[in-house]
Amino acid sequence: MRVSNGSLSLPPIFFLPEHYSLVINLAPPDLKFTVEDMVAEGDKVAYRVTITGAHTGGPYMGVAPSGKKIEMRNTSIKRIANGRLAESWGTLDTVSLMRQLGLLPAR
Repeated sequence: MRVSNGSLSLPPIFFLPEHYSLVINLAPPDLKFTVEDMVAEGDKVAYRVTITGAHTGGPYMGVAPSGKKIEMRNTSIKRIANGRLAESWGTLDTVSLMRQLGLLPAR
């Protein structure tokens, strides 16, 4: 599986948020990454990704797999050195995920 946006094609591991196990455990096998924005300058790449899938993997915070469709957003900055990922900083919208799974009340 690869993530494509125009002429850019990168493996999905590049787009996984820092807490990637959370995403992988929740949504296989239909996990999808959509690159919304990406910019690069010098040795850094910044991007915004929407992650979608169904909660069919493992439990999340005590909630058994529900089959519910989920959608999360990830914003990240990666620093590349010598062709490899050297550092990573990012955020993952887990509050939205918790609302979608009924762990928090809707807005």
